[in-house]
Parts: sequence; structure tokens; C-alpha cells
Amino acid sequence: PTGSTPWSQVPPSQSSVQTQFGDYTPCIQQGIHQSNCFQSDGAWNSPNLGSIQLEPQIQVWMNCEPADSDKTWVTDNRTNPVTTRSYRCSKTLAGYFPR
Repeated sequence: PTGSTPWSQVPPSQSSVQTQFGDYTPCIQQGIHQSNCFQSDGAWNSPNLGSIQLEPQIQVWMNCEPADSDKTWVTDNRTNPVTTRSYRCSKTLAGYFPR
């Protein structure tokens, strides 16, 4: 029997993601870093390109918020206990990268 875990499986990436900081679909299609698709919206509290370039590459492309928030997902449910990993929402709001 499968016990209930507080975590869910890592979700699949979306094939297209747009945020206030640009269209990330080309980055998803080409498998390239989110900084290549980043466009600042010019607000004083917006992330800058340098801070985006410091992030690991997004692995799970999907709209997320707030920036820098963490989620824990199951990466392997065949282990006991299940294997989980923390992911962080990119400052681009376009998805999660492993912490």
C-alpha cells in the first residue's frame, strides 16, 4: 500500500512560459539558461540580469511565485523513505531549479 507523503512528484515542465520578465518559451525549446530570455520590466524592485545569471538553470519550467520560495518534490518514490529534493523559484518566475 502506498502511504501518503506530504510531497508530490516533480511536476513536468510546461512547454511555454511567460512572466512579467519575458517569454521563456525559446529557452525551454532550446534547453538554455533562463537569463537568455530575461527582460527587465524596469521596476525598482525587479531582479537584474546579473542576479538571474547567478541562478542554476531552471529544470522545471512553470509559472511560480514568489521568487526565491522553495518547494520540496519527490524525485524518486521507489526508495524508502522516498527521495526528495528542494527546488527554488527563479527570480524570473519562470520555473524551479534544484537547490
